[in-house]
Amino acid sequence: MLLIGQFFNRATVIRFNKVSFHAEFKLEIKSPNGQGAPFSEMNEILSVAQSSREPDALYACGYKWKDPETEEYSNAVTMKMKTNGQIEFLDVWVANETKQRDSCRSVFFDESNNVAIFMMEVVRPTYKDVLVVPMSSSGGYDLGAFNIEYGFSPIDFRLATHAAFELDGQYYFGGFSKGFNTKIQKIEQKNLDSHLFRIHPQKGSSCLFMSYESAKWVKDQITRYQNSAVSEMYSIQFIRSENKIAIAAYHSDKAMATPLSNNIKKPKMCADFSSNVPDVEFYGGSNKIAYAVNQSDTGAQGLVIMNQSSTWLFENGTTTDGVLGSWN
Repeated sequence: MLLIGQFFNRATVIRFNKVSFHAEFKLEIKSPNGQGAPFSEMNEILSVAQSSREPDALYACGYKWKDPETEEYSNAVTMKMKTNGQIEFLDVWVANETKQRDSCRSVFFDESNNVAIFMMEVVRPTYKDVLVVPMSSSGGYDLGAFNIEYGFSPIDFRLATHAAFELDGQYYFGGFSKGFNTKIQKIEQKNLDSHLFRIHPQKGSSCLFMSYESAKWVKDQITRYQNSAVSEMYSIQFIRSENKIAIAAYHSDKAMATPLSNNIKKPKMCADFSSNVPDVEFYGGSNKIAYAVNQSDTGAQGLVIMNQSSTWLFENGTTTDGVLGSWN
């Protein structure tokens, strides 16, 4: 069991034993020049994917703050690692650009072509694009990349986090923006709308402006690091002496309903057709059950665990009527 995200503003992977739930190691992505947290070659992991051919490998992506104390400009970061904590390679994209606000928002694995697909936001002072980058399991970029030229319009298009997948040879991904600019139509608006896109990795898109970038161009964009150059491994003994992992367990007997306004303000940019929907009510509720760990098993359905930067819901937890304070 892996907890993936960030810890003290560094990209972090913590592995737990899924039977005892004891932490086995904590991996942090460090700065090669020896600076302490929050300086890192990867400040947060936003998305993770696996291949059925490599069950012990993880493909991950996120971003690196150029200056984590100001958090103004960023580089996209992609990575492949083993589940034992070994970093095979970590690529920082266009590390020498001064005013980029890039990030890799999603990664998924294309099993039919045996490549990991990284979806990146490329934000520069004069343009905003989306880069679709296939990488082989050996870390090569021989297929080049697709550039979605959302481009030279004032519309700020943003990719959704961990919201992309492959189906029947085509790639689907989500995003949101205040308007859009496509081959079909250009609209600027005040309201934020969500969108779902489909592109063919060989044929491109009949709706989106797309161009192809060569393998050489892609390789020129990266600074590559491997294992100990950017990884810092902590054993379970160090984790226990360093801090305690806070665990919150609670129950609620509340239910709620809230009105939702029309969620389609303008025709969707690449849809065959669009239509408004009437106002609806959203209903929510919960079971009156508290969740915790290291208690007697009475058949709970889940476990809510929260630390400084992550919240996870696990299945097959254990229950208690009280609130658990901390665990190490």
